[in-house]
Amino acid sequence: MKNGGQAHQHVQHFSHQHPLKLSNNPSHVASSCAGCKLICAGSTGSIYTCTTGCSFFLHTSCAQMPQQITHPFDQSHVLPLLPIPTYPGGLFKCNACWKDGSGFSYHCGPCDIDLHMDCASMPLALPPHQQFHHPHQLNLTFSMRPGSPNDFTCDICNKLGHTEWLYWCVPCDFTAHLACARSKPRPYIPVMPNYAPPPTYARQSTVLGRNNGKWLSPYSHPIFSRWSRWWGRW
Repeated sequence: MKNGGQAHQHVQHFSHQHPLKLSNNPSHVASSCAGCKLICAGSTGSIYTCTTGCSFFLHTSCAQMPQQITHPFDQSHVLPLLPIPTYPGGLFKCNACWKDGSGFSYHCGPCDIDLHMDCASMPLALPPHQQFHHPHQLNLTFSMRPGSPNDFTCDICNKLGHTEWLYWCVPCDFTAHLACARSKPRPYIPVMPNYAPPPTYARQSTVLGRNNGKWLSPYSHPIFSRWSRWWGRW
């Protein structure tokens, strides 16, 4: 669907019955993509819309996903791209991230496998120059060692993982969620020396629940006096 590196202005996508055209209409940015279900905001000029006026929108990147793939997670079958989940509720559970999805998915019926497009496109390895959290290469892993529990603790967010895929450095036993391994580190904010948080102002409790409307405050700023007088009217 590219012409010399540029997206075609008009396409016929297998997921929709009508032709699609490339749109530059900024009103479409609040709509969701039929493929990934993400909001189209920030994608002006990279959205396909239906030429007949259907409320159908598709990122060009989603429109260019292959209609079938092979993946090492299922070495026995080809995984076709489905525009709609095959399940009655209209949702699928992704075998990679274990999150629900309602958009396009790569599916294998005999193996009961469903994958988000983004999860199916995860690189098999993240060298040190492609990630920011570990000095060694992280390898995409579909499960922990045979015979060991599948639970793991992400060394980036420190949250527990279960049966989802992960990135793993085996020699260091460094494990990370898929999204965490590809995220940028949070900026470091230094703490000023001798910093103390401001005091919390609370009224002194008595049997009646207040102490003549007086605030416990070490300051004598007029604003605190005004607050005290206002509260004292209660």
